[in-house]
Amino acid sequence: MNKAEQEREAAEREEASLLPPPPPEPQGIPLEQGFEMFGGMYTPPSWLRVGSLCVLSGFARALDPDQHKLIGRLPTVCRPGSGRRVFHTVGFNEENIRVDVRAASVCLYVCVCVCAGVVD
Repeated sequence: MNKAEQEREAAEREEASLLPPPPPEPQGIPLEQGFEMFGGMYTPPSWLRVGSLCVLSGFARALDPDQHKLIGRLPTVCRPGSGRRVFHTVGFNEENIRVDVRAASVCLYVCVCVCAGVVD
């Protein structure tokens, strides 16, 4: 291998080392009894750890929202911390759905709240 080829290979290795690593693959969230994947064009529930952030995505539906509250259990790396709770509200038309993640790594369906007005 001549010097020009060696320099080109070294430059390619250096360029490759500057690229960020590929993102990790999302992991599925096993759903508890009473919930199912939403289906259609929606992705199944999953989690992904990026640094210190745990990202949840996907859709599930309660077969009977009045009876089933526990959606699924998340791994310990997604725990918000002892005595803490993280919640997220998702808006769908006139209704908002609140989902909580507790320190015990449980993902809970809390309520469907009907919006009474618009906030600007």
